[in-house]
Amino acid sequence: MTEITFNAQDHTYWRGPERIPSVSEILRPLTDSYLAGIPEAILNRKRDIGIAVHRACELVDQGYDLDPDTIDPDVNGYLEGYRRFLVDMKPQWTQIETMVFDPVRWYAGRLDRVGIISGVPTVVDLKTSVQLGGAVAIQLTAYAEAGADELHALAALQLLPKGEYKLVPLPRESHVWDALVTVHQFKERTK
Repeated sequence: MTEITFNAQDHTYWRGPERIPSVSEILRPLTDSYLAGIPEAILNRKRDIGIAVHRACELVDQGYDLDPDTIDPDVNGYLEGYRRFLVDMKPQWTQIETMVFDPVRWYAGRLDRVGIISGVPTVVDLKTSVQLGGAVAIQLTAYAEAGADELHALAALQLLPKGEYKLVPLPRESHVWDALVTVHQFKERTK
């Protein structure tokens, strides 16, 4: 089987010459309206912060001791929340920032974390947004179904800018995800 690759410049996944839709792309019918009223400059800045927070959390998970003076001040609070989560919950990660691919439903994405939290196998997505939209449970369902055991629980780890966090359990939304994949595939076939 051909290896799945990710092009970071345009956020696309590929299997050889074939483009694979991303989880984010398939979710757009739900997320576009939510994001429509937010100015592009704010969306871009929030995206950049989210990327930096993800990278900083990944480095912490890999054992790096990050100096807060070398980190963007807008990122430090979120990272402090992540560190508090690690101390409080003591997760045992088995996957960190893992690319996943579903060859049957034909989509790819990157799940943030899979591991044991309080004795429960859990798929976790790191979020830096102030509010968790309804699409988060569907996003996690997609990642879980492509890259983790179906018995895993789902949770969003909402990191907050002042060093706090919320671990929010989420329901599995397989039926909604399947419907979105079907609609996406239909739209692609009828272009």
